[in-house]
Amino acid sequence: MRFGTLKLVFLPLSACLVIFLWSTTDVAKEAKVISPLAITGDVKQIKLSKEDKCCITARVTLGVHFLNRGSVPVLLFVGKGYPLQGNYLLAGSRDDALHQKYLLINSAWPSSDRPAWQETRGKLDQAIPPEDLIRVIKPGESWDFDTEAVLSIEINGSFDKTSKPWDTIRAVNPLWLQVNFLMWPNNLEKNMLNPKFGRHLQQRWKDSGQLVLENITSQPISMSLPANEF
Repeated sequence: MRFGTLKLVFLPLSACLVIFLWSTTDVAKEAKVISPLAITGDVKQIKLSKEDKCCITARVTLGVHFLNRGSVPVLLFVGKGYPLQGNYLLAGSRDDALHQKYLLINSAWPSSDRPAWQETRGKLDQAIPPEDLIRVIKPGESWDFDTEAVLSIEINGSFDKTSKPWDTIRAVNPLWLQVNFLMWPNNLEKNMLNPKFGRHLQQRWKDSGQLVLENITSQPISMSLPANEF
């Protein structure tokens, strides 16, 4: 399965760092409550290309597994290309990944287009979760699919040194990739920091399962870059 196309905005590095720090801070606040959903993955293929003189592009085909470790069903929004990939995080070791010490941070976020989402919001505003927009994962079961992560690696590294140069990254084997998934669209909310509509649906649908609203970062995924001429 591959998700549908969704318009993304690639942000300047400074903006990406602000959003990344907000995201990780948000995750830290929610860490006190263990999420029932665990995301793991495995690398199926990596293709490298030099699409301009500044960057190397790594297209990573992933087999992704969304596992429900909890005792109740989890409910996932699956409309309009969701769950959507946000941050790509690359570390030099599994331990570095778990401690948020990264060699590379890439971010891509959906554009704000709330009027186009009003119809989707109306379809969600139902007594029970609509089957065409909400996927149910029962306890102990997983949702498995293929997707693609596209990493942009600056040859000379980022100006603020938060993303390392290409020569530094390609010298590490294996690398450890994490993908941050956006589980609930901000475009459905009037205030992205206060998802009242999502919380309203959580309460309404509690007999059907737990609606996931928070972003979730995958567990570190081992990957080795192929030999190349770059």
